[in-house]
Amino acid sequence: MPLPAKQKLLLVGWDSADWKIIQPLIDAGVMPGIGRIVEEGTSGNLTTLEPQLSPMLWTSIATGKMAYHHGVPGFTEVDPAPAAWCPCRPPPGSAARSGRCSATAACGAT
Repeated sequence: MPLPAKQKLLLVGWDSADWKIIQPLIDAGVMPGIGRIVEEGTSGNLTTLEPQLSPMLWTSIATGKMAYHHGVPGFTEVDPAPAAWCPCRPPPGSAARSGRCSATAACGAT
């Protein structure tokens, strides 16, 4: 028996988006591209995790793991030199000093 054809999935995430704002704009024709995605795909509300910190939440969505497993707790990371929390300030070409602190604006999967 042949294997079924592979289906592709595109997950579009919009940080802090609210359907109460977006839907009237779609209905008014102001956002036709988003309107087509919603009409031809599947959309809905997501529940969230606490604390509501974008880097932790997007990494959880992208990996399917909780923060204590993926290691991205939020906007800060531990600097081992003084053993203190510091803001994530990635050097050019790197997600963060540790390589673990990042925020994903959208995630595509196949």
